Amino acid sequence: DDNTNYAFNINDSANANSLRRGNAEFYYFSSNNNTLDFSDLRYDVENTYYGGLGGLLCSDATRSTLYARYAEYSTENWTMNQSSLVSYSGTGASGTFYGFDENDSTNFVVVPKKINYTVVKGLQDSAFENLGSSVSYILFPGGEFKKIGSTMLGTSNAVTKIQLPSGISEIASATFLNASELTDFILNKSAESTFSTPNGVLYNREKTTIYAHPRKKAMSNETIFESTTFIEEYACFECDEGMAELSLPNISEIKDSAFRSADGLKSVIFGNALQNVAQYAFYSCSKLLTVENIGVVNEYSFANCNQLSYVTFNNYCISISSYAFESCVNITDIEVINETSLDVASYAFNNMSMLTDVKFQSPKINLKHYIFGENANVKNFTAFANGYGLSLNVGYDKVFALSGCTKLVNIHIDSLNGGHVLKHNDGDEVEFKWFSDFVWYYSTDEVFSPSMTYWDYDFGTH
Repeated sequence: DDNTNYAFNINDSANANSLRRGNAEFYYFSSNNNTLDFSDLRYDVENTYYGGLGGLLCSDATRSTLYARYAEYSTENWTMNQSSLVSYSGTGASGTFYGFDENDSTNFVVVPKKINYTVVKGLQDSAFENLGSSVSYILFPGGEFKKIGSTMLGTSNAVTKIQLPSGISEIASATFLNASELTDFILNKSAESTFSTPNGVLYNREKTTIYAHPRKKAMSNETIFESTTFIEEYACFECDEGMAELSLPNISEIKDSAFRSADGLKSVIFGNALQNVAQYAFYSCSKLLTVENIGVVNEYSFANCNQLSYVTFNNYCISISSYAFESCVNITDIEVINETSLDVASYAFNNMSMLTDVKFQSPKINLKHYIFGENANVKNFTAFANGYGLSLNVGYDKVFALSGCTKLVNIHIDSLNGGHVLKHNDGDEVEFKWFSDFVWYYSTDEVFSPSMTYWDYDFGTH
């Protein structure tokens, strides 16, 4: 009965049974009777707590009174597959969470620990795709619960807090993709935890890899630490709070869509450790102004960043893929210098209307056709292959790297060791003849014009 006093050691999970219905698995403690506190204090394993529903007294004199919160699960609307992974078909609350006034909650989903006597080991993919806006909190069981599948939530959810068990060991890519209202992750800590949640952000235990940053928490170096080395797929997807200016000197890799549509990002300064920026990593970051020291740039990495005006590259930048900077309309100059080689794909700098000055410098440079798109405003172009030479790939229609640059004024292409070669798509090499620094001839001795797509007009020397 509800007036009974209970005593249990907080580490004695076998005897920490429900105070009401027999399905209680979660205990939360607070020093404030009127505050819902998700802090997990189960590291107080040497103490015994005793008392009634209102308050639990601690045997340690340094913790005089703690107030218990506990949850119980329901199995209604839950299904389990052969791998003991569960899915929830309901749209509203499941189970109950009891506050200090002993009233049942209406905005929690409590994931069952058992269904038909079988222990739940994790969530299926899209486990909460039907969840509606009435649910704010999700609580997971401990024990054998280890896995959360991909895309956990549907698009209609309003979840703000997710409480993870200490034993969770596998969280799929893009699990929290649709968690648009999330403010915090909370983890039941233990020495065996694979993850950690400093300042409400989901990291690995060592706090070097970010798995998920709550969208409704402003990004800063207080949430994305300077010691971070990896940022996983969709980790900061659509994080639109604040105007973050990040310093991330130790990042070595940024995964697919990591900061995609993150309108809360103003600037990022990387160190020389950043080797790879995956596809769509910063796609459509509408308030991003500056990015410094980036390595390899993949397809659409910075596409549609329409306020981006300043970008620099480190020595790891050996390739820039198609549409990497598509529609970055405020960048005026690009300079890529490295000590190994450089490959630039077709349309890498497409639709960059303000881009006028470009310089590439590397021992070996390979440029595909139309690297600036079919209607570019580039005026000054330099390619200095200071080692093994320059390769320009010519398409079947005789277009090449600078085709589409109708406003070229100055071109300088040079190499210490010669080796300037034009290559057709079929691999046939064509002689590359020189008459000056700025005019070159095709094998038929026709002069190419940057103002046209064919080799038939001499625009003159400069």
